Amino acid sequence: MTAGNPRLFDRPLIAKYSGRFLSGLGVRDDEVHAYYEEHRKDFLVPERVRVSQILLDTETRAVDVLRRLGNASEEEFCRVAREESIGPEAFKGGGMGVFKAGDLPFEMEKVVFSLEEGRLSPVVESSYGYHIFRMDLKLPPQLLPEAEAAPAIRLKVLDGKVKDALAAHLAELKNTLVWSSHPERLPFVYQRNLP
Repeated sequence: MTAGNPRLFDRPLIAKYSGRFLSGLGVRDDEVHAYYEEHRKDFLVPERVRVSQILLDTETRAVDVLRRLGNASEEEFCRVAREESIGPEAFKGGGMGVFKAGDLPFEMEKVVFSLEEGRLSPVVESSYGYHIFRMDLKLPPQLLPEAEAAPAIRLKVLDGKVKDALAAHLAELKNTLVWSSHPERLPFVYQRNLP
């Protein structure tokens, strides 16, 4: 049987020790509200788009599918995506999800974000194949409601309180503990650098 990592056994001791002076920390609702009001710009959600696609392996097939779609409804586009697309989201009717600027590769993003709601893109070539995108929904920029931001705010404020409490405790320890060094006990020769 091996001795194992001695630091592994230190973790529960450290957690127990630090828990003694961190146990009273919490975040009140008024602190959450104050943080939200002070950092409102951090909770602005940029414009997002919900997009679907049909991915095909050849340009000829992609052009043919695009012609057949014409001004197809969302339901028709989903049906064709399930039947024709080779993309991983084909079983979901081509639904890729919701994206903000910077989430998609540039060549796709410039096409997708230029579409109007309900419109289809021309065929777009990428390293994956040939895409036909559909702009399902444009979501305008908005301020995330305080209730939705509250869990993240609580964690952030609590993290700050923990860091402050640990720093204060370490400062107190430095001021109250007596330190001494024993260079003769080191497993190597200690050579002090003099200025």
